[in-house]
Amino acid sequence: AGIETLLRTNIDGVIHSVREAVPAMRESGEGGHIVFISSVVVNMISPYAAVYAASKAFNSNLARSLRLELEADGIGISEMLVGRTASEFSEKRLGSSGYGAKASRLPRMPAEQVAIGIVAAVESARKRVVLCWAMRWCRG
Repeated sequence: AGIETLLRTNIDGVIHSVREAVPAMRESGEGGHIVFISSVVVNMISPYAAVYAASKAFNSNLARSLRLELEADGIGISEMLVGRTASEFSEKRLGSSGYGAKASRLPRMPAEQVAIGIVAAVESARKRVVLCWAMRWCRG
């Protein structure tokens, strides 16, 4: 059930959201901007994260392809590669035992830092942004 939920959220949810948003954005004639939330793990080998990393790699590839497809419509795309973020969701996802307990002790950046990065990316029309608490470990 965990893998299915992850794939439905990170792949199906993104596809369905984009399929709904793009026609409305085109119809408005004003363009717009779509932000894809990917992860720094798309460029890393990480234990217990293969399916998650693959789902985020899907998001990154979709963002890059749609950037080319939607450019003529004035719709911008930002691909955000986000590192470990402190959030209630993250705490529940990792749990309190096994690998999750060890991973939960690793440093995380505040959710506010991610939000500021997303706003800055949209305002500057950045194509790809890496947000990570330790940039030397997180290369985009």
